[in-house]
Amino acid sequence: MIRMAFMTDSARVIGASSPDANAARFELLPEKLSDAMTKLYVSENIAVGARSFTQFIKGSKHTYVITRGENYIPPRGREDVICINNFMELVDKYGGGEGELLIVGGKTIFKLFLPYTTSLDIAETHELVPGDIVFDDWLSAGFEKVEEEARDGFRVIRYTSKYNET
Repeated sequence: MIRMAFMTDSARVIGASSPDANAARFELLPEKLSDAMTKLYVSENIAVGARSFTQFIKGSKHTYVITRGENYIPPRGREDVICINNFMELVDKYGGGEGELLIVGGKTIFKLFLPYTTSLDIAETHELVPGDIVFDDWLSAGFEKVEEEARDGFRVIRYTSKYNET
């Protein structure tokens, strides 16, 4: 099963192009939203782009860093990191139901995996938060809302695919 998790605002902004702008963005998010995302980001197998890896991922059993760079070297002490140049290797492995693969970003990685994703977990703040990376492709990708939990200043929504079933 392939699951995707991300946080956004009502304008579907998921981040900022520069690390400094992204850090500033996170400072503006409600603290409880970050706590909710920490819970959504739990999985033994996580896939992330090389740029997003340094910002978000603290560790899992397997952390797949997807990169076009043949010479990507993960930080020292990160024995859990496996570099992948062909994302379809992960689709083949997890798309058929061999455990769960959690996709956590960034936008390019989300777009690559979206056709193979079974479920989405989205934490959406009610506030507009500055940023220039918008991801809304999932809105027209055949997902149905199955659960929504309103919280103070944000909501957590789960969608499942009409097409990709485990």
